[in-house]
Amino acid sequence: MDQVQIFIIYAREDQEKAKEIYRRLARTGYKPWLDEEDLLPGQNFRLVIERSLTASDFVIICLSQASVAKRSLFQWEIKQAMDKLGEMLPEDIFIIPARLDECDVPAELQDRHWVDLFEERGWEKLFKALDHELRKRGKTPPPQTARESEPPKPVKARPMWLARFAGLIPASRRARVIIAAVAASVLFTVVCVSLLLLNDKPANNISTSGVQPKVSETNDFTEDLGNGVKLEMVNLQGGEFTMGSDEGEFDERPRHKVKVSPFAIGKYEVTQGQWKALMGVNPSRFNQSDESPVENVSWNMVQDFIRRLNDKISNGTYRLPTEAEWEYAARAGSQSRYSFGDNADELRNYAWFFDNSGYQMQARRTHPVGRLQLNAFGLFDMHGNVWEWCSDWYSSSYYAECEQKGTVIDPQGPITGSGRVIRGGGWRNVAVACRSAIRDGGAPDFRHGYLGFRLERGPNNKQRTK
Repeated sequence: MDQVQIFIIYAREDQEKAKEIYRRLARTGYKPWLDEEDLLPGQNFRLVIERSLTASDFVIICLSQASVAKRSLFQWEIKQAMDKLGEMLPEDIFIIPARLDECDVPAELQDRHWVDLFEERGWEKLFKALDHELRKRGKTPPPQTARESEPPKPVKARPMWLARFAGLIPASRRARVIIAAVAASVLFTVVCVSLLLLNDKPANNISTSGVQPKVSETNDFTEDLGNGVKLEMVNLQGGEFTMGSDEGEFDERPRHKVKVSPFAIGKYEVTQGQWKALMGVNPSRFNQSDESPVENVSWNMVQDFIRRLNDKISNGTYRLPTEAEWEYAARAGSQSRYSFGDNADELRNYAWFFDNSGYQMQARRTHPVGRLQLNAFGLFDMHGNVWEWCSDWYSSSYYAECEQKGTVIDPQGPITGSGRVIRGGGWRNVAVACRSAIRDGGAPDFRHGYLGFRLERGPNNKQRTK
């Protein structure tokens, strides 16, 4: 029979324990996948990881006091796993949280029963779950001849009060930087005590970069899409800002100077009502109301919408925002993690995301636009609700190219690529994945219930559509 592939996700603190799990699964007859063991020099690790995870029958997520306290768990690999889980039946076993010591299970994973691999019967329970799901799928589990070998030794746990106390340190909310670099070990930055104290205080909401933080309502304008459906836009004066982040994933680095020309951007994400007004049908997975964002639309589908919009409106110059325009609008004059500052506890006032979307209760849905607080530029839902398509091709190295050029004016992104940029995080993401600098990419024909868009209109109407 074909080997059953099991993808192992872990924090770097738990690398040795993850290797023990890898070896145990391999001895048992499974086909485990671990980046430290299976990623080859020269490979595009993001592409290889995505393909390997998609091809896997199961995903084991390793949890420990060290990794949970750092709040570095909801990383890119877990996002991919959760996406695949969303396409499966609720009763299917696919993601298996595996505790390596006495740690709390993050809220993102609490709807899945976990297994304690540090307990004597932990491995027996794990194999029982795998066997059950494989038989349900009509597959034969590997033979049990190697299952009685000695499991990884229990790890002496820190007191729970200590783990919970560590979880209160603001720096523990930082997302772990995922760098599956070729044949190299990944080192975490050591954050000094003074920075921890600074992070305990909200950052200034608005930077002193010269960007005007407020936009008067007189700068708003509307387009009539027919049948009483309006498209509301906000004019932004443009300016210079620092793009990217030093604390996020590898593709948010390095920070670099960008200058954008004046442009207008949608006050809200494009709604289901606006889509229906032009396209006649509603492709959304969550067909809730005309005020909910349209989602489940691919980049290519958005281009069809924009063509119809520009054909309908005289002198129509609508398009998707560039990635630089999008981040300029999302930051709204700030250089903090979010447009309002650094305190993730305030995010629920501005964003529809994991903490307030009901994702834990399997609600799994978007939220009507414009119901939360707007940012200093008068824009809603720049954080959360749905990820938003941008016009640029996605490249993990593009920021490095920009940084070498000094201040880049109206960057359009790479000349070509395999995926288009998406920004902003969505209803199923945790706070660190809704920062102003967060970025990812998707194939132009990819569509999902967490993926929508907003529109741009400006004098610089060039965009790469091929």
